[in-house]
Amino acid sequence: MITGAASNITNHSATLAGSIAATGCSNVTAYGIEFSGIGGFINGSGTQVPSANLSSGNFSSSLNGLVQGATYYYKAYAVNSGGTSYGLQQSFTVASIGNG
Repeated sequence: MITGAASNITNHSATLAGSIAATGCSNVTAYGIEFSGIGGFINGSGTQVPSANLSSGNFSSSLNGLVQGATYYYKAYAVNSGGTSYGLQQSFTVASIGNG
């Protein structure tokens, strides 16, 4: 699993990318992004946002309803019959609306 970059970051949403480098011994049955407001969160303890747009091993998930100015931590995940695999944690900070 590879956790990709955050993009399209606004004051309430972001698009997060991931990719599946190898499927292992069985087909992938679920994949997406897991995120949390806590840095270094334990695999499986965050909020999972499933994705359904796998293309050439790459996918993305959109997050909405985020808190302005907050930092979020995320990692890609994929599930097959052998269990769940996670990418390395990345982070991004949601944009804030300026004063005035």
